[in-house]
Amino acid sequence: MNREADLIAPNPTHILFVKKHLTLFWLLYFISVLVGLYGSLKVVISLFGLESDTVHSIMLWYGVNSYGLTWLKDWIFTQDNWLLSLSPFHFLGFLLFGAKPAVVILGGWLIFVLSAFISGIIAWQLNAKRSAFLIPLTLLFLGLYAHSGGLISYSTSHNVTNLFGLATLLLIVKWAQKQNNTTLFLILLLLLAGAISDPWMVPVYNLPIVLVSIVLWLFPITKINRIDCFKLFLTSASSILAAETQVFGALDFLPSMYFRLGSWDTINNNAILLIKDLGGLLNILPFHTSNDFMPAVFSIGIIATLLLVNIVKAVRLNIFAETSYFVFFSFTLFSIGGIVLAFIGSEITAPTLSARFLMNCLYLIVIGLGVLIDLNWKKSTKNQRILFASVVTLFLLSGIASTFHIWKTPGFAIKDMGTNNLIQFLRDNNLSYGYGPFWGSLANAVTAVSKSEIRIRPVYFNRANGMMAGNRPESSRRWYST
Repeated sequence: MNREADLIAPNPTHILFVKKHLTLFWLLYFISVLVGLYGSLKVVISLFGLESDTVHSIMLWYGVNSYGLTWLKDWIFTQDNWLLSLSPFHFLGFLLFGAKPAVVILGGWLIFVLSAFISGIIAWQLNAKRSAFLIPLTLLFLGLYAHSGGLISYSTSHNVTNLFGLATLLLIVKWAQKQNNTTLFLILLLLLAGAISDPWMVPVYNLPIVLVSIVLWLFPITKINRIDCFKLFLTSASSILAAETQVFGALDFLPSMYFRLGSWDTINNNAILLIKDLGGLLNILPFHTSNDFMPAVFSIGIIATLLLVNIVKAVRLNIFAETSYFVFFSFTLFSIGGIVLAFIGSEITAPTLSARFLMNCLYLIVIGLGVLIDLNWKKSTKNQRILFASVVTLFLLSGIASTFHIWKTPGFAIKDMGTNNLIQFLRDNNLSYGYGPFWGSLANAVTAVSKSEIRIRPVYFNRANGMMAGNRPESSRRWYST
């Protein structure tokens, strides 16, 4: 007998054991993904319905179909105009299914799902294969605060900008591994479309890429040559220039937004809200549903400690010397740091639902922590692995605990915001045209759902004299001049 050959030859029993366990893993993972999709969908349709702010794309659709693209110049956009990011998604849905409320509401959920899976693909591209499967699952089970406060699945929110940003980040990682001009061109298109549509894109995605390119050029610690670094700089810087000049005047009908530093009182207020919001998004207390200060501090402290431990281990293992890791983590640092400084330093006191401005932090922390844990796993002690697994489990349980009461509600009907009842009331009273406050009268929602059979034009009311004025954003100048 050839004993050495017997030792080398595969063991059929062992192979069968591995195949059974792999089959079981994929079955459990597939079921978990389906549960995550089901749960998140239930949350979306239970929280969000068709109201004035969600129908802007339907109103644009009606206007463009009736008057052509010149309608866009008459439309009064909000500062986050969504023209090249969200509107194309909705318009495609309208072409396929008609201008229906479900297209808008479910579009927000679909953008959220796509963002979750792109996050996993980024981890895969960074060779963190185990976390690549866990990250999308973790995001699908996000807690109620991410949906209701962060508007991560709301139809009209900064999450569509995150989708563009995460797709850009994926391309940046690929470019870091293999530089080519085609990838840079795709990066330019995504950065430009995102920044034109939403000013929030610039400090969160465009500017961090500029800073990454400068660091790569000044400190050639990676294999990327300086010419390629300069190309990346030109790509990201030109996207900012084009967005800030509204494509050199071609899109001058879109509004502009400027950042101004706030007072000490405003900065202090915003710093406290930052802790509350970020702690609410990263909550690891499964049965804690409010957004109190101390639980937020606790969650941030645990996550920050976990990040610090893994960063120290990664430095010791010289992980950041690899080009794609250096690019990803330096971008993450600039992106989170940029929005945190902008959030705190703005002259505007952070409003209700201010967590929506911090959603890039949630995505990047989840991706970054997942990648670090994965890369450090083999060098981690048993206790460290237990700690890592415990925090991830608590985060998942926290999300499930905060949304489970919604999962149990029967049916899949989209939340009724009162639009249909108001339409019926106006019909019964032979009312087909009028003016009202943007929110209080469900102005554009009534117009969109009734397909312009009943039209309510949004207006301002002067509190001092009671006089009415038009030109409210998300309306058309034609409504007040003809």
